[in-house]
Amino acid sequence: MMPMTTLNNQRPTSQLKTTPFQNLQNNTSKQTFAMDFDDFIMTRPGFEYLEKMKEHFPDFKCTLFTPAFNLKLLTKQVTVDKFKDWAKLVNKQDWIEIAPHGFSHSRGEMLETRKERLEIIIKAIEAIFNQVEFNWIKVFKAPFWEISKEAEEVLKERGYTLAIDRNNPKIQTDIPTYVFNWSIDEPVPTYPTVKGHGHMHLTNNGLDSCLPNMLKIPTNSEFIFVSEYLKNYA
Repeated sequence: MMPMTTLNNQRPTSQLKTTPFQNLQNNTSKQTFAMDFDDFIMTRPGFEYLEKMKEHFPDFKCTLFTPAFNLKLLTKQVTVDKFKDWAKLVNKQDWIEIAPHGFSHSRGEMLETRKERLEIIIKAIEAIFNQVEFNWIKVFKAPFWEISKEAEEVLKERGYTLAIDRNNPKIQTDIPTYVFNWSIDEPVPTYPTVKGHGHMHLTNNGLDSCLPNMLKIPTNSEFIFVSEYLKNYA
């Protein structure tokens, strides 16, 4: 306990100076954060940073954009059984929801213009996610933000929302969209509803380099899934 003399010698609260960061941390009005991260893949690192977020913010939840097919299955570096075991572990985390990020995260895969081919790709993604029983949502993010008009049309027909780049928010159809408004390498914003975006690792806004910045989010913040944002805030 602090000695009484020390308490008595303290300056009145009105005279104490606080930094902008302290003001943000002490703000009693809650902010809402819908966080999404790209490239959630079994063989890549990054999940340990999500676990640190969960330790720091007990109510933390996030949406992870995930390719359906792991190319290392072709080289047998990953077996089907190991992939299924990984999916089971993911499914136990009720603070995670999955969203499709292409089939194999190959460059240009969603620039395909043949609708029959696009139907095959999207149905294959859905089949894999359903087979491993992911808690997944129909919000699609094309690898590298590359997508054809025909792919947008097929996605819309199948009931999807398209996640698009804040820095190039262009679409070629009237498909519903989801656009982030904060990249996690930027200062933590103070507006009420934040749609945060980052990557699992090895990019400018990767969790491996941006975790210290993420930990500056006010501790009284509310976290929601992208699906919850679309249902209740959009």
